[in-house]
Amino acid sequence: MAQERAVTLRPARGRPQSVPFGPLLKQASLEWTYRARNRARFSEPGRIGHLPRESCQRALSGLGVDWATLGRSHAIEVVIPYAAEEEGWEARVFPWEFVLVSALSQPGGPLSVVRSLKRKRATLLSEGGPVLIIDSAPPAAREDRDFEAECQLVASLFETRGIERLTNPSRAVLEAEVARLEPSVIHVTGVDSHEAEKRGYLAPRRRRNGLFLDGETLDAPELAAALTAAPKKPALVVFNLAYSAARIAALPVAFGAESSIGFHDEADADLALLLLSNFYDSLIRQGRPALGAFRAASLASGAVPATGATFWTAAPVHWPSTSPEEGERLRPPLRPSELQPSGPAPEDLVNVVARPFSTLNYARLYNDRDLFETFLIERRTDRPLHAVKVEVSLFSGGISQPYLSTLDLDARVTDIKPLARVPLVDPAPRSSFESLRTLLSVSVFWSGLELTRASWFVTLPPPNEWEDEPSGWPLLPSFVLSLDPFVTALLERARRLLRFLEDDASAGFTGYEQPSEGVDRQVQAIWAAVSFEEGLSYSPPPPVFSTTSQRIRTPSQIAASRAGTCLDLALLFAACLEAVDLYPVLFLFAGHAFPGYWRSKAAHDDFRTNPWAAAGMNDSGSGEGPLEEAFLEVQTRVFQGDLVPLETVGLTRRDSFGQGRRTGLSNLASLSGFQALVDVRLARLNGILPLPILTSRT
Repeated sequence: MAQERAVTLRPARGRPQSVPFGPLLKQASLEWTYRARNRARFSEPGRIGHLPRESCQRALSGLGVDWATLGRSHAIEVVIPYAAEEEGWEARVFPWEFVLVSALSQPGGPLSVVRSLKRKRATLLSEGGPVLIIDSAPPAAREDRDFEAECQLVASLFETRGIERLTNPSRAVLEAEVARLEPSVIHVTGVDSHEAEKRGYLAPRRRRNGLFLDGETLDAPELAAALTAAPKKPALVVFNLAYSAARIAALPVAFGAESSIGFHDEADADLALLLLSNFYDSLIRQGRPALGAFRAASLASGAVPATGATFWTAAPVHWPSTSPEEGERLRPPLRPSELQPSGPAPEDLVNVVARPFSTLNYARLYNDRDLFETFLIERRTDRPLHAVKVEVSLFSGGISQPYLSTLDLDARVTDIKPLARVPLVDPAPRSSFESLRTLLSVSVFWSGLELTRASWFVTLPPPNEWEDEPSGWPLLPSFVLSLDPFVTALLERARRLLRFLEDDASAGFTGYEQPSEGVDRQVQAIWAAVSFEEGLSYSPPPPVFSTTSQRIRTPSQIAASRAGTCLDLALLFAACLEAVDLYPVLFLFAGHAFPGYWRSKAAHDDFRTNPWAAAGMNDSGSGEGPLEEAFLEVQTRVFQGDLVPLETVGLTRRDSFGQGRRTGLSNLASLSGFQALVDVRLARLNGILPLPILTSRT
């Protein structure tokens, strides 16, 4: 019998529809995978994680799908035939969850999407076997993420089952332990090869999807073979890994596992763990089958669109005829009077899994960013706990700044991280010249009983210190200070130069009201004012006592010292561009930074809404890593003439504007060292504001 060559979309109600394999689906899968990875650029308010509805509907129509008919159903099964990894990859890569949920979901009517992998062979499943937890990550990744807390939380959810754990095992050890244990559930956490390269944990080598394992990287087929090495295959394999949905999670099912869960790209670690915790709780405590537990957890947490969670199964899918109510009928909440002397002590009712950032930069606090890498409250009792009070305090000098909230713990695990904030009423963090060592504390109360308390030492750096690491890159526009007095003075001199360039006594800065050539002349006038009239020199940054941070000079400090680093100069020039209503960007390479600008508003709008337009991807299915894809898009937009890089270190050499452009372009000749493109305009739209740094004090 010939292998089927089409994807079948089978709604819970209505007729199935088919999407054939081939060039059309290949092109769509690459395009929409890239769009999904860049969804933060154009996410609609209140629909975080969704893609634009109308664009997704057009994409489905282009594949021959009658999306209006599908939209009448509350659940859709995506049936994908499997023969080999290199065949039909387009069906597994396409982000069905993102596109279908974005196109079809209606307010109050959540859509469930599950993927069925139709494989040729049946397998024998391990039933009642132990739970195997695997955490494997490069050493640098363990400094940024708390894998230990996740493993302990998963183990506590399976406390009635046998638990085995492997940390950074070799491939041989992993295969041997799987064969010996015959686990029924495998939970894998760690770092996928794409994320490891993107975040600098591993050197870029254009690896395919895989898992870092004891100094090597197992690609998806090798990993799947190791996880299914036992004669009895696992009933469930869960991957809390970035970029795991299309290959890493699909292949264990192809190799014999019954079901698996993965994530399309990089999801918030706590949001992903929250979804998985609710899934495990529904699976164990409520006794639901894996698909039912995943659907219940999806409805309860609402995290699927934001995380790109994907459920694969080889088991027959039987949808209920009607959409279930969210969650389950909860048992009555526990009351203090019901606590028995022989029962659990108050401190045993909850478990707080929390890990604050060891360094809380002022830019992080000012821009409403998280205080914690992880902050979850696990309810240890089967009964809900209502009116639980959570208090978070940061002592920063003279004033203790508390966060207070009252919560109902209906779910087994509740994520506190996006809620915990501290008010910036104390002037100490903003006016300090050096780092402050202080305490961040958490207390949880219920009905007057203190359930738990914990404190951590944290560091508050001076306000002009920036974290040069992935979590700090999006905050860099906070240091673009377009209202600094030195910027105002520079622009007045640049305005006079612009009159000469335009040969027009009335010429001035008009932003994007002019064509691209006029925009170039405005930037050239600013460049000339700095390069030819200021006499700036290059200088190392002020001393810091961290390997991943840098103190940044404000524009007025650059004027006072007549010197700056590459980053200082890039931020100064970006501030000048923003002050005249042009859209600057910041190119970040390892150890270097330089600015650029969009030559038209239309080019920036296209960057924001249509990332695929310049992605420059191939159709091999393997693609390149996310870092390479992002760099290719940047290169393409530069070569198309929409984006202009400028090497502002040339300002210290009195380089001409043309030389600054040429050197900036040469900086982009190679991927080596590339880290990120930070768009200042998008940062402002996302709420990243200039810091209120007092130039006379800092």
